[in-house]
Amino acid sequence: MTFLYRPRVQQTLLILFTGMALISWGAAAYTWRLRCEGFGCIGVGIAWAMWTGVLYAPALLLGLLVRWLPPKAPVEEGAAPLPARWWPRWLLWLHLGLGAALGLYWLVARLRF
Repeated sequence: MTFLYRPRVQQTLLILFTGMALISWGAAAYTWRLRCEGFGCIGVGIAWAMWTGVLYAPALLLGLLVRWLPPKAPVEEGAAPLPARWWPRWLLWLHLGLGAALGLYWLVARLRF
């Protein structure tokens, strides 16, 4: 796993995480606006399950990996310096916050009689 210490690999993972997080947020906004089709909201439930398993969870795992990679890796010749370490940290917190808010909303809606 020493390839994770290379700056270009870390930059690529950060770009991939940023893209996945943005796509995940856009898909959450789209799914939030979906309406029930009239027979128990099965389609909306499937959409949320797919959002969780295909977009949110993999982006979260990638974000955790990017966040806890060593901050100072040896710079290869021709490689750009790593971005500031605040970017993955705040992006990860925003991603976690979105998941927590949606999970809390779902829990409150399920517990309502």
